[in-house]
Amino acid sequence: MTRTLSERATGLSGRRVVARPALPFDDFFNWLRQNPIASVAGAPVKVEFPWELR
Repeated sequence: MTRTLSERATGLSGRRVVARPALPFDDFFNWLRQNPIASVAGAPVKVEFPWELR
């Protein structure tokens, strides 16, 4: 996902862009573990979180 976002942003801006999640993976994983919906087998979970573009 990171490479795809970087490539798309680079193509749109005409400059080299690096995308990375603004939320550390450990924080995201802890949130996911504590989310009651995410613990239900087969339940769809929609997650949105910010990205940094540099």
